[in-house]
Amino acid sequence: MNKEISEAEAWKHINQMFGGDLRHPDELEKVSTFTTRSPSLDRALQVGGWARGRVYQMAGKPSSGKTFMSLVAMAEWQSLDPENCCAFIDAEFTYDPIWAASLGVDNNRVMLIKTNDGEKIFTGLVGTPKKNKATGKVTKIPGLLDMIRDGSRIAHKVGDKAVNLNLGKMGVIILDSVAAVQSPAEAESAVGKINVSPLSRFLTVELKSLTPAVAHANVCFIAINHVKTAIGVLYGNPETTPGGAAWKHACSVMLMVAPISGSDNQLSDSNEEKFGHKIRIKVEKNKLGPPYKKAEFFIDFTSGVTKVEEQLLDLGCMYDVIQRPNSRSYIIGEKTLTSRALALDYVAEHKDKIEDAVRECYLSGKQVTLSDEDTSEFPDSSDELFVISEDEDE
Repeated sequence: MNKEISEAEAWKHINQMFGGDLRHPDELEKVSTFTTRSPSLDRALQVGGWARGRVYQMAGKPSSGKTFMSLVAMAEWQSLDPENCCAFIDAEFTYDPIWAASLGVDNNRVMLIKTNDGEKIFTGLVGTPKKNKATGKVTKIPGLLDMIRDGSRIAHKVGDKAVNLNLGKMGVIILDSVAAVQSPAEAESAVGKINVSPLSRFLTVELKSLTPAVAHANVCFIAINHVKTAIGVLYGNPETTPGGAAWKHACSVMLMVAPISGSDNQLSDSNEEKFGHKIRIKVEKNKLGPPYKKAEFFIDFTSGVTKVEEQLLDLGCMYDVIQRPNSRSYIIGEKTLTSRALALDYVAEHKDKIEDAVRECYLSGKQVTLSDEDTSEFPDSSDELFVISEDEDE
């Protein structure tokens, strides 16, 4: 026979069961984000950039831009506050501080962890339980994510210098890469012995602890992964990522990075040496917004995301922030720009205003139009700067 209880008693009973884990949706804080430095990717992610408290997988083929984008994310986070720091788990033993510095990363505020031992990596992140043999009480040895949540400070040695890191300001952790992580079964097996999916089995268990720990620490965790070809696949796409389905289920956002071929999509110097290219990033899974959106933009291997004004011009036209009455004219506010080159110049000069308007469009779902005040510095279309030359007309 069912016993009816009052609402107050019901809530009291539920509170006893769930304790501090019980939340009302209105009490949850808005997702904190920071830009990827690509307006197109910010828009594809639907929240305006990298979200803190989430696990990302960024997969792709060699030299597609995976590590590049992760270093740019570290540089952007560090630029927001002088105390902001990051952690880089270098399972491939390939971290280059000179390249990272060229992209804007302050190596003095990077905790570099060089190991591919999967057990060390995950216990170091989430901690490990310890049982007192005398009392039987189980306590937890805190991991890095626990220290971040508690706002601990540590002395971190960089070369010959000791740097004091505020772990409470650590907002980005990079794992490079999932494919290089060695599971305990692989570490203990004999040379040449075949093990069936040891990494997948290991990650399936460990990721159950990692995902909530990342959320509680409010850290953006980016795991870089490879794209490999599965053996024996006769039908469908044979491409797969190491780690099996474990990462796919554990992460909030899955990004697939690929370079775009073609001479028009390459950046080369006067000696025809390539120093950048155009990449396409597809959002294959997104728990923060609609998936399957794409972003295409240029990257410069030594300086970062480039040609941002082209992304903003195209996004502005997409959301009607910038009007396009014909194939070569652009209207920003009440000003008419009569060529794409001139439009790009002024988008570059007024990047922040246009980027804010575009961001507001996809975040709110409402159309935003730049007012005349926003573009008051733009010269009139009668200015001689806007006269089309005969070469341009041809």
